[in-house]
Amino acid sequence: MPECRHFEKFGFFYIRENRIKGSWVSDKSGKYYDLNEYEDLISILDYSTDTIYIRKAVADSILSGCFNLHGASYYKWDGTLQYTFSQCDNQKIYNRNVINKDLLIEEIQEQTFLNGLYCLSEASFFFRHQGGYPFNRNGNLVMSFNGENDIKDWRKIDFQFPYAVDVEKYSCIVHLLKYPTFNKEVFFKRLYDGSTDSIITYYIYDRLTAELDSISTTFYIYSMNIYNDIVGYGTLALNPSFNRNLQKDLPNNSRYNKKYGVTPNLQFHTGSFYLWNLQTNDFTVFSFNDIDTELLSIHDDWVYFRLFDEIRRIRLDDLYLTDYQKNTELLYKDKDRVPHIHHVFWAPEMPLKVEWKTGNPYTKTSEK
Repeated sequence: MPECRHFEKFGFFYIRENRIKGSWVSDKSGKYYDLNEYEDLISILDYSTDTIYIRKAVADSILSGCFNLHGASYYKWDGTLQYTFSQCDNQKIYNRNVINKDLLIEEIQEQTFLNGLYCLSEASFFFRHQGGYPFNRNGNLVMSFNGENDIKDWRKIDFQFPYAVDVEKYSCIVHLLKYPTFNKEVFFKRLYDGSTDSIITYYIYDRLTAELDSISTTFYIYSMNIYNDIVGYGTLALNPSFNRNLQKDLPNNSRYNKKYGVTPNLQFHTGSFYLWNLQTNDFTVFSFNDIDTELLSIHDDWVYFRLFDEIRRIRLDDLYLTDYQKNTELLYKDKDRVPHIHHVFWAPEMPLKVEWKTGNPYTKTSEK
């Protein structure tokens, strides 16, 4: 499964899977050749209505003329959330392609996409691509098209960035939290020249006051969810670009049952998660006694997290107590299945309906 993203605010999961097609064959000499090929499946698990819908499609059947999907960014328009994928053969320059939770495809202008960029994801631990704005040496916003690998040839986009960017080297503003109806943005700056540091500075930009605030930490934040439009939260990792701080003395892989999922790479795990008050800029780290710890969700003032093979919860206020580790409540324990749980969601009991989408539901170019 290359990708699984949960958008709790909108009540659906976006999932990409690979499956094998083809078979083993032999030639006249008796030698066998593997003709297996992988194809991309796109799935939506939608629990936002009175029925749970699982919509599936073979990517090639609806993305004719397009390159493979990639985990880039999301775009919000008229209350709907759409996923950005890579360029198609019939795409106009400076346009983007998006696909929504009904697996319908649309082409939009790049500037429209940038204005509606939506970055907000689940709190669990996953390596993932993050949407960003790339800049050249002069601080101009640029974008690569048509396979242009040399950043000198990237073309300038007519888009006014909301705050000044002073760069001496090629850089990218990478968003962890951004959506049009929320007045704060959370991002960090990533350099293109390969420079790495054990310290990462994360910024909060307030669109109402046009002010920047920041924190600096040795941890890496892959994703961020938000609770009550105040508290950002998620699972912490080590900086994968700073190889000197890899974890050692890791648990034995034999404790993971491969029947229900792959064995995780724990080198960048920390056993910690964070809460970040975006109004006061208070950044707090909470650690537990197993390196495979993931924050799953905050719901009705309860913090839900996975501690290896246990699903636990703790009151949000109790988490700030000195002995918070002793105040957690065990909800479920299973040594085979629970280590492979990375998401939770709340929905009433409802019927399940599976839909397969085929054809090429490509809409006309929008000038929104």
